[in-house]
Amino acid sequence: MFLGGCGVLLTCIAPIVLAPEWSTAAIGSLFGFLTQSHGIVYVCTAIATLTFLLYIAISEHGNVVLGGTGSPAYSTFSWASMLFCADIGAALIYWGAAEWVFYYTSPPFNVESRSEQAILLASSYPIFHWGPVGWTFYSLPTIALGCSYHVYKVPSLCLSAACHAVLGAQTERLPGRTIDLLFIIGLLDTNLTIPVSENKCKVIFDYYFVRTPEQNEDFKNRSIEMAHQVQIEDESICQSVQRGLSSRAYDVGRLSPEKEGGEQLFHRLLHRDFKNALPG
Repeated sequence: MFLGGCGVLLTCIAPIVLAPEWSTAAIGSLFGFLTQSHGIVYVCTAIATLTFLLYIAISEHGNVVLGGTGSPAYSTFSWASMLFCADIGAALIYWGAAEWVFYYTSPPFNVESRSEQAILLASSYPIFHWGPVGWTFYSLPTIALGCSYHVYKVPSLCLSAACHAVLGAQTERLPGRTIDLLFIIGLLDTNLTIPVSENKCKVIFDYYFVRTPEQNEDFKNRSIEMAHQVQIEDESICQSVQRGLSSRAYDVGRLSPEKEGGEQLFHRLLHRDFKNALPG
């Protein structure tokens, strides 16, 4: 299976390495074809997914309990808050505060940059990204993974495990591994974090741009400048958190028992999986 996954990965990478200009043009054409010619398909899919999720919520399937039948460890409000923060926390920190700047300096629909129309677009366009329709694409795979892990007791949070009902015995074979591999490729990042000490780390950011006429040097410089500003804000937040953790007023550990129950649960599940994977 490892060799099969490597074969799929090399098949995807080889054309980009051997023919970068052709690959750039092909990917750009495909992106334009999907976003400009078939945008209505995306909208209809999102609305259909939202309708399906509402059906699950109001039908008998909405009564399925994910987890044990004992008393819940947290209230419904606490669970909803933790799920919301876990799903959208990183996006809010990185993109929520900077998205309007991007639309103001590089607005879509051929709107003039830094104009009054760009200001209006920057204040209204992000609503379409943070509303209920956008959340449908988070919720649907979450339900699949939750049912697989908690209801059917599949001891894995891999995306292929959520497809077990369809894949069957092929979940642990090439089809399942291909799904996991494509999922990893879709989320691959180029941020490199290097630990320096127990409370310091070094983060290296690499920026890659598609070679298109729209992405000129000015666009690239403004994009990097905006991202750098967000990283400075994140650095300030991390330093403030480190000072709080090191103060005498905080002595309950690295995770707050009142505010970070979701992170603690994730760490426990990760520790259990690592422990089960070790021999003996």
